[in-house]
Amino acid sequence: MTTSIDANAPERDWLKTYYYLRFAVSALWVALALTIARTIPQLAAVMLIAYPAWDALATIWTPAGAAAWLGTRARC
Repeated sequence: MTTSIDANAPERDWLKTYYYLRFAVSALWVALALTIARTIPQLAAVMLIAYPAWDALATIWTPAGAAAWLGTRARC
């Protein structure tokens, strides 16, 4: 019986943490935007438009996202 060690496990752990963090930030962002919408609807509208733009840029900046965008292989 042989045991293999996955050399990419630490990098996957980092990526998993990264995506959980992105989810938490997005949930907080939407809650904040909906709370602000009652008093300053224009700011809430800007927040609800700005977040997806930031999220798209964050996706492109990850190694896997950048590799997919550029048509190359990721090194993670």
